[in-house]
Amino acid sequence: MAYIGLVRCGNFLPDNTVVEVQANTLILNSEEQGAGIGAGFAQIVINRGTLPAAIIRFNEVNDKFEVGFSNSSEYREIENSIWKFIDVDTILEVNTNYFVDVGSLTSINLILPPNPRLGDTIKIVDVASQFCQKNVYIRRNDKKIMNADDDIKLDSGNIAVSMVYSDSNHGWRFV
Repeated sequence: MAYIGLVRCGNFLPDNTVVEVQANTLILNSEEQGAGIGAGFAQIVINRGTLPAAIIRFNEVNDKFEVGFSNSSEYREIENSIWKFIDVDTILEVNTNYFVDVGSLTSINLILPPNPRLGDTIKIVDVASQFCQKNVYIRRNDKKIMNADDDIKLDSGNIAVSMVYSDSNHGWRFV
């Protein structure tokens, strides 16, 4: 074990406070509040000279890591590689990838998230190569898909679809 100082809301613990942790470990306590940090967040600030500081934080409200800059109140979830296997109608989650198995079904509804933000993504993979034999629908959930107010039927087998959200005018786009 190595000994390092702890950081709490930007303040180092006094030198006489020693805590045993693994080497190269930084412990942040999200329960203590300090300047610019509310309860439920633990963050690391990376100062970059005259450029806005880069911030990496853990948001306990949505259980996600996020990145942002000190000159903005906008934070984005860190790109993930979460994969889920589904074989029932599902409300899809932003920034999540799905293996979809329609082997024993006649149809499946893949419902887009209700509140996407600019740059949110979804990936869908026909894991059993049967989309062409089934009724597989991407339901728009009141957001446009490719500038249109229509749901999409996926009717090609053995495909993978990637979508990114642009804005309320153009909606979800295939990429």
